[in-house]
Amino acid sequence: MANLTGIRWSLRPLKSSLIPLWAALLCSLLPLTATAQKLLLKESFAIPTAVAATQDVQGALYLATQQGQVHQLDGSGKKLGQFSPDDMLYINSLQALPGLHLLLFDRTNQQLLWLDRFMTLKRSYSLAGDNRSGLSSPGLIDAVAPAEGNALWLVDGSQQRLLKQQLPEGEVLLSVPLNLVSTAQKLAISYMREHKGKLYLYSSGSGMLVFDIQGNYEQTLKMPEARDLWLEGGRFYFTRPGYLGFLDLDTKEVIQIPVLDKDVRQLLVKGSTIWLLGQGQAVKYLLMP
Repeated sequence: MANLTGIRWSLRPLKSSLIPLWAALLCSLLPLTATAQKLLLKESFAIPTAVAATQDVQGALYLATQQGQVHQLDGSGKKLGQFSPDDMLYINSLQALPGLHLLLFDRTNQQLLWLDRFMTLKRSYSLAGDNRSGLSSPGLIDAVAPAEGNALWLVDGSQQRLLKQQLPEGEVLLSVPLNLVSTAQKLAISYMREHKGKLYLYSSGSGMLVFDIQGNYEQTLKMPEARDLWLEGGRFYFTRPGYLGFLDLDTKEVIQIPVLDKDVRQLLVKGSTIWLLGQGQAVKYLLMP
């Protein structure tokens, strides 16, 4: 079995009064100590190549293809079900909801769809056609995440704002300008999740932006540029070429473990089991303490 050991990286700022700024920045990115955490290869199996993926509380995997289909598999790749849309979908994200439901986000068509546990379409919602916000334009939504109380978090990339919208009536509860919390000219948010009273937004150029559920900005957690992310057990797991890593929300440390799979497109985690999804193949690992 493959046995890969991780490296801990410190992201805590150093006091500029002690050493020059350039040295502080360099040292803050150097590996400090090796960790005992290891990845053990368990199995691999063929899958449809996925553009988005998620997992429900019972461990089923859901993979969205470029053609807009959603495949339901068990943890070892056995097919359990499939959703095939009547019209072409361009699914950017999949999220498992309570009650074994799925939320699909089609950024191209600015559309949300909900599937039930039988992989049947229950409802759809057009973001592009919703002008009930009282704003001049609904904008172009880049990221979506469920919120407590039958609501949605939305990132309007065209107007650089964070929105919280009530369902089903579509009333906008919060509107937060993102240009006030980042020095970047334009934040490209590719991932968003609500977790334990906080909202986390990931931007490859800025890191992980943290808000409270009232929309108040708190801090930005620095982390390497990630290809895909998954929240599990107080950790944001991420992939980048040649590495699996995670940001620990308690310690704010980043651990990175080299992996043999260079073309990882999607990442799923349940407990200590990790699936790395690539071109037509899933590789299943066990993360050892």
